[in-house]
This record gives sequence, structure tokens and C-alpha cells, in this order.
Amino acid sequence: MKPAATIIITESRAVPGKTTKQTLGNSSRFGFTLIEIMVSLTVIALIFASLGGVLVSIQRSWQKQRDMIDILQDVRQAAGFMTNEIRSTNSNANVVGGNMWFELNPGGPANRVWYWRGDDAALGTIDIIYRGIGAAIGNANTNRQEIVNFIVNNPSGNPIFQVHPADNNLYIIELSVQKNDQFYTLTTQVRARNN
Repeated sequence: MKPAATIIITESRAVPGKTTKQTLGNSSRFGFTLIEIMVSLTVIALIFASLGGVLVSIQRSWQKQRDMIDILQDVRQAAGFMTNEIRSTNSNANVVGGNMWFELNPGGPANRVWYWRGDDAALGTIDIIYRGIGAAIGNANTNRQEIVNFIVNNPSGNPIFQVHPADNNLYIIELSVQKNDQFYTLTTQVRARNN
């Protein structure tokens, strides 16, 4: 049979220049109390919570800027594409009912290029600018391509496609786009070179 364990409790009093020590049996007891650990964990949790909030805010801001950059690239590319195509035409462009058309070489109604904003009906979704080729817009609609989306009404009240009021050979394209709360308007003027 094993002898029973004995517990010896010693206590020392604080003496200047000496450390205090409490022992339980033969082992020394060093460490943190439960309250110290809980306070430390609470402080660490608060730090992580505030860092998490900052990181979420940074991510949202980055995504908002990324959306705006995407919109700007799409609008600039669409405006550049339309401008280059209008410049290469062999005739004046025509603006009819807010739509624009012109004829590509070798000309004629079969080579008529149309640009239009959808109507939320037969001519497509209203927030998209389309391009198609055909004698009339109905024919062009059968082979339409999306040029740019997220189109909204121009804050100026102007139509998207218009003839310059002082020069019948100068055309104005005003594209306003919006995604989430980001809004941007691009206005460009173009003249057909081959006139």
C-alpha cells in the first residue's frame, strides 16, 4: 500500500528586496489568474473586431472603385467604337427618333448600320445600346449586338444620339451610365471623314 500524500502549504510574507512566493506542496505556482486571461482575451477580441470592420470597409471601397473603373472602360470603349465606325462611313449619319444610322462602304440600305437604345420591348432592354445592320431598324434588330449596358437617361435631358445644332455634319453621342450608386456621363462629338 502506498503512503498517503501530504500537502504542505507555505506562505511567505513580503520582505523588502525579496519576492513573495506561495507554494502548494513541492511545486511552484506561476501564471495568470482567470480574470487576467479573460481581460486579455476581451482586449484581443476588441482589436480583431475593429480590424475586421476596417477590412470590410476597405473591401467595399475597393469594390466600388472597381465597379466605376469597369463602367468607365465599357463606356469609353463603346464611344470609341461608335466614333471610329461613324468616321469611316461614306455618307452623313442620320438621327431619327433618337436612333442613329449611316451606311458603310459600298453603301445602300443593305449596309445601313443602326445604333439604338432598347425600348424594353421588341428592340431590347432599355439599359443597353445596340448595333445592327439592315435597311430598317427592325431588320437591324434581328442581328443586334450589345455595345454598352447600364445606360440611363441623360441628366441633361438630351437624347443619346443627336445632330449638333450649329453643324449638320457634326454628331453628338452622350452616354450616361449607372451601376449601383456610381454615375458617369461621357459626351463625344464626331464627324464622318469620308464626306
